[in-house]
Amino acid sequence: MRIRTHHSIRALVGFGCLAMSAPLALAQTSTQLPQSIAQIPKLDPPRTAADSAAVLKAAAIADTGRMTPGYRDISRYDTPGYCVAAIIGLGQETWRSHERDTLAVESPHDSLAPAAIAIGQKCAGRFTVTNTDPHELFNLMRLSLMTGDTATMTAAINRRFTLATTAEARGNILLDAVEELLNSRPVHPDLAAALLVRMDSLGAGARYPRLYAHNLFFGRGTRNGDTLMIAREADALKTVTAQFTLAERRELPTEISKQTMAAIYITWLRHKPTLGADIDRLVTQEFIPSMRAEGIDENVVQAFAQRINGLASSVGTPAPPLALQHVFNAGSDKIKPAPGKVTLLVEVEKGSGLPDGRTSMLRRLHDKYASQGLDIVIIERTQGFSWSSPPQTPSDEAASDAWYYLDYLKLPFTLVVQETPFKHRPDGRLVPGNIPFEQQYMTRQILVGRDQKVFTQWIGFESETQLDMMVRMALAAKGSA
Repeated sequence: MRIRTHHSIRALVGFGCLAMSAPLALAQTSTQLPQSIAQIPKLDPPRTAADSAAVLKAAAIADTGRMTPGYRDISRYDTPGYCVAAIIGLGQETWRSHERDTLAVESPHDSLAPAAIAIGQKCAGRFTVTNTDPHELFNLMRLSLMTGDTATMTAAINRRFTLATTAEARGNILLDAVEELLNSRPVHPDLAAALLVRMDSLGAGARYPRLYAHNLFFGRGTRNGDTLMIAREADALKTVTAQFTLAERRELPTEISKQTMAAIYITWLRHKPTLGADIDRLVTQEFIPSMRAEGIDENVVQAFAQRINGLASSVGTPAPPLALQHVFNAGSDKIKPAPGKVTLLVEVEKGSGLPDGRTSMLRRLHDKYASQGLDIVIIERTQGFSWSSPPQTPSDEAASDAWYYLDYLKLPFTLVVQETPFKHRPDGRLVPGNIPFEQQYMTRQILVGRDQKVFTQWIGFESETQLDMMVRMALAAKGSA
C-alpha cells in the first residue's frame, strides 16, 4: 500500500488569535546598510544572459567528447534515468515539482531550455519500452514527457501497467503518471484526467492511489478557482472513501471532510457578502457531524472548525494598522494597509525568505495591478542575527533584511520588519513570542480592500490563479464586506 499525505487539516490548526495593535510612526525608509553590519551573506548572483548562453553551448556539445568543465558526457549514459538527470542539469531551467514555480499554475516560463530538449531527444532515441529495464520504464515515461514524445510516454505507462499483478500496483503506476502530467511544464490535465478514469475502473482494489489522485485534482481545482472541478472531485472522493472500512476512514480525516470542504472553498471563491454566515452554517451543519460520525478525534474537529470560522468571521472587519517598527520602501503612505489601496500582506518565515516561485508570482501580480492600486507588503521578524552574522540590534537586522529583499532581490514592495519579543528560560535559552503582525491578524496572507477591511484570508491553498482572481475582485469592489 502507498498512501501519501495531502493538504492536511492538521496544517490548518494551531495558529495565533486575532488581536488589535496600535500603529507606530514610520521608523526607517532607507535600505542603506549601517557600518555595524559586518557580514553579508554570500549569495549566488542572478544568472545573466551570458550565463544562460554558456549553459546552452555546453549542452549542445555535451555528447561530442569536447566537454566544457563541469558537464558530463551523456553519450555514456545507458538508462533513461541518467538521461533525465542529464537534461534537467543541462537545461538549467525548472521542471520537477520541487524546483518549479509551484504558485505559477501552467506558467510558460517553466519549460526546459530548447538545447536540453534536443539532447534529451537524442538520448531517448536509444530506448524503447521493450529494451528498457522494467524499473526504468518510469524514467522513460518522464524522459518522453520532457521531450514531447507522448506516444512513447503512453507506451511506457501501458507496459508498466501490464507488468503489474495487482489492482493496487496498477493504480500506483497510473498515479505516478498522473503526478508527472500535472507537475510538468506545460501541464497535461487532459491526459492526466484520462488516466484517472482508468484508475477508477480498477475499483476498490486501487482505492488508495485513486484517493490520492482525486486529491490532486481537488487541489488543482482549488488552486485554479475552478468550482466545477472542486464539486466533481469532492463527489468522487466521497465515492472512493465509501470503499474504506470505518477503521481505515478514521486514518483519513482530510479525505472524509472533502465534501464539506468543497462547499467551503466554493463559497470562499465566490466571496459573497454572507461569507461568514454561510461558512459557519457549513461547518456547524455538515463538517462537524460528518467528522464525528467517522470517529475523528474531537480535538481535531473543534480546532479545525474554530480555525475556519475565525477566518470567515474576520472577512469584512476593519484591518488593524500594522505596527511599523522598521519600514522600508513605504512610498508616500503613512499607514499600512493604506486607505484607498488593495493591500496584500504576506508574512515571510524568518531565515527561509521568499521561495523563487512566490517571488516570481508576486512580481507578476505587482507588475499587473500596481497601477490599479495594489500594494504588496512583506512582513518579516527579527531573530537577533542575520544568516551567520554575530548578534545584531533590531535596527541592524532590519537593515540587513532590507538589503536582501530590496537591494539583492530588488523587489518593488514595502518591507516591514517587526521585533520578536523573547523570554528567557532558566538555562538562558531564548523563547520567541509572536510578532505584532501575528497579534493583529490570524494568518500569514491577507488581502485588505480599499476600505481598509479584510477582503479575504487564506485557509491552506494559494495559487497565482486564485490570488489573481481575488485581487481583481478586491480592486473592483466598493467595499470588502
